[in-house]
Amino acid sequence: MKIQSKIYLYNFLTVVFALLTFVSMGSVGSLPFYTVAVNVALFVMLTRLCCNKENHLRRILKNRRRQKKVQLSVYKSTAASRPAVSVA
Repeated sequence: MKIQSKIYLYNFLTVVFALLTFVSMGSVGSLPFYTVAVNVALFVMLTRLCCNKENHLRRILKNRRRQKKVQLSVYKSTAASRPAVSVA
């Protein structure tokens, strides 16, 4: 699986778990408090985990793109006139 696909997947899961956190918080009146607290804590941890994984993958992708930049070198046609000039 490509990194960009994983980023989209973690982004989607982050949104889903965040929505489930709010749904769990909304069920305070209908469920026991302990169950609501466990559900909210679980979904908060899953949301944070997915968000951290997504950010980690974005950093990896950014570093790979930075390393791929091509460095051009310009050379004179006659070697005796001047040394090569490197353009970054």
